[in-house]
Amino acid sequence: MVDDAIVNASAVVRYARPKLTATQIARRQRILAAALGALDADEYEHIQMRAVAQAADVALGTVYRYFPSKEYLYASAVLEWAVSAPELAPARAVAADLRPEERLRLRLHTIIRAFELRPWHYKVHVALRTAADAQAAALIAATERDTRMILADDLDALGPAAAEDTALMLWAVVDAALREAIIRGGDVGEAYRVVDRFLDLLVTPLRWASAPVTGGSGGAG
Repeated sequence: MVDDAIVNASAVVRYARPKLTATQIARRQRILAAALGALDADEYEHIQMRAVAQAADVALGTVYRYFPSKEYLYASAVLEWAVSAPELAPARAVAADLRPEERLRLRLHTIIRAFELRPWHYKVHVALRTAADAQAAALIAATERDTRMILADDLDALGPAAAEDTALMLWAVVDAALREAIIRGGDVGEAYRVVDRFLDLLVTPLRWASAPVTGGSGGAG
């Protein structure tokens, strides 16, 4: 089962995937796969667009035709990984019968684990937030907004405004924990602990908000 929130989030995917012919889609996917493969083998700063072109078996000019800059290529590649990587599947398909805090815990543990396995994906994600290529930065920002939207959907018992605010805070906690673990070389176990601690604080308000309202029998006799 894929959550409605994930389906709604496909707007950012449509933004990143222009209308192309079947041949062009296949070529574009080869370029993205080559870019991700390069990221698994080397640091982002050391990757050359020419090497990506060679790995994708296309001309360098073809890469630039689909992706005008290295920043936009990697913003698109990180998004492609986020919506299709097997290691992130548990975050994309969460059982509806789980409690809200259980859904959130599963999603966020999956995200942390995925970045633990592929730390350069997170480092690139952070770097591209302030990319010189405005399109790349906008794509990363849109990806983060969609992630917060999915979290807010799990928090909808709190009401729309509170759910959005809490999702914003929750994602800030996740991001700070990942920065400490991946960029500053801290213990990734702390990322799980801090996120779990924040989620524990949400259990009571979520269950209170989700509890059925019972009518009183009051009234003057």
